[in-house]
Amino acid sequence: MPDVNFLFDNQLIAELEKLIMDSRKTLLLISPFIDIDKRIEDALSEKRNKHDLEIKVLFGKNEENIYRSIKKDSLSFFKDFPNIEIRYNNRLHAKFYQNDFNYI
Repeated sequence: MPDVNFLFDNQLIAELEKLIMDSRKTLLLISPFIDIDKRIEDALSEKRNKHDLEIKVLFGKNEENIYRSIKKDSLSFFKDFPNIEIRYNNRLHAKFYQNDFNYI
């Protein structure tokens, strides 16, 4: 079995920040719960005017109330991006992040 690294807290944020900063054409963000950390918001803000960057966000877990899965501020923040697709799936249980070159 190959070596597996589990990322937690600051480690995960640092790797996600790097993944965002290195993205050129595509960025995929999948998480049951989204509450954007300030460092992630800053990294994403650097990409806001990159119209050739396609961002896809998939979130969800709570079918009764989507705002239990994504913070209103985070959703508003994402809506400012020119080339973004935001989707909800109430059965989501995984986290996965990917850009043109890497994934975590």
